[in-house]
Amino acid sequence: MKLDLNDIVSGYKYVGQKVWICDYRKDLGKKASRNVKPTEVYVAGPKDFADAGLEPRIYYSVVGFAKLNKKGEPLLKQLIPPFDTTGYRSYAGVGVDVFDNENECIDAYNSQVLEVVEKYENHMRTAMQSLALEMQEIKNLTIARKE
Repeated sequence: MKLDLNDIVSGYKYVGQKVWICDYRKDLGKKASRNVKPTEVYVAGPKDFADAGLEPRIYYSVVGFAKLNKKGEPLLKQLIPPFDTTGYRSYAGVGVDVFDNENECIDAYNSQVLEVVEKYENHMRTAMQSLALEMQEIKNLTIARKE
């Protein structure tokens, strides 16, 4: 089930729990603005950071998403921020998608990737049509010889 990111980042309800996060966004002609492959993470709160002697900067949130080691323990030094870097002042930016299970997270990530692929396919189609029209205009410039 998809979880509400605002519920997670605005309180302590999910601190100490493990959730799955993912996010993929890319604009045409640019590198991906965010590529978080489906990852199981630990929702870490201020107490977790204080106990580890860390003071991470997590903007627009009281919690952070800590990657897990092979034993399933949180790596508090490897945080994934809940929001991307498009935020400013009162706008937090675009957040990751959060799920309570791996399969739904994978499905959401694949859907995001396929959306980007579709954008590229549409762009290619438009570019090919434009080039075909331009090429036809150039072909129409030819002059037939008189015999």
